[in-house]
Amino acid sequence: MMPNTMPWHPWLFLHHVVSDGQSLPDALARDIAAAMKPDGIVILQDVPAPLDDPAPGHMSHRQCEGALNTIQIFADLVDTHSVPTHNGVYLNMAAIAEQLSDHFSLWSRFYHRCDWQFQDADTAVRYVQSLFNLNLSLVGLEQSMAPTLHETGQSVSLPWALDCLVMRRRP
Repeated sequence: MMPNTMPWHPWLFLHHVVSDGQSLPDALARDIAAAMKPDGIVILQDVPAPLDDPAPGHMSHRQCEGALNTIQIFADLVDTHSVPTHNGVYLNMAAIAEQLSDHFSLWSRFYHRCDWQFQDADTAVRYVQSLFNLNLSLVGLEQSMAPTLHETGQSVSLPWALDCLVMRRRP
């Protein structure tokens, strides 16, 4: 627990902070509330949870496509084929928003789309294999990734998105 003498912060950004996707550790949730000044902003960001709503109605098709591609790569490739395996836990943003609702109000929830650009499909496949330490042949990985890669002029794009939750500290 943070000491009461610690200064309040106007904003806080957290990424990959849990081992249970349904809630933050109790001590972390308390510390976030204690450290934030009234109207302070907390941003939580993670890979979209496969069981969470992958396409909320207020999100554009582009945002949702990136989120669904990210879910596919993590659920179908990273969790089952990485060495050592990814922990397979994703923040369920709706559950986290509910957990923090005593001290915070929901300000926004969105998918942050950030397409990855590569010179060709082979480079994209090698990058993903290396980044996530995937124990798959390049041919097998390329077949799995083929539906998600898009040719864009002289390059190849891999639509990618992270699930973001923005909460404001209540006064």
